[in-house]
Amino acid sequence: ASAAVELESLSPPLLGAALIGESMADMHDRGFVHGDAHTKNFIIQIENRAAFNVDVDSMGHVERPLTDRERAGDLGVLKASIATFEMWEAVEAGYRAASAADVSGVFRLL
Repeated sequence: ASAAVELESLSPPLLGAALIGESMADMHDRGFVHGDAHTKNFIIQIENRAAFNVDVDSMGHVERPLTDRERAGDLGVLKASIATFEMWEAVEAGYRAASAADVSGVFRLL
């Protein structure tokens, strides 16, 4: 709960980045690999506290938990599309706050 409170205190652009992180964590926790995760592939609704993936063409699904490498592969592509270090930190904070998995190993791979 404290992570969510911290996210709420972010400026709208940083909150949008955190919401993308939350969306990616939710997809990964459900067994989906995006394959082409770029910021342009998300619609962000700050007022609804949501980020929606609008590009599912390259998305795949597995019937098992994703590996750290699979998660990091997706996040590495996303990281390359992030404009600033502060925005990447917000994506990471959102991902860590939303994921049900232990993702510490994921971020060590990036």
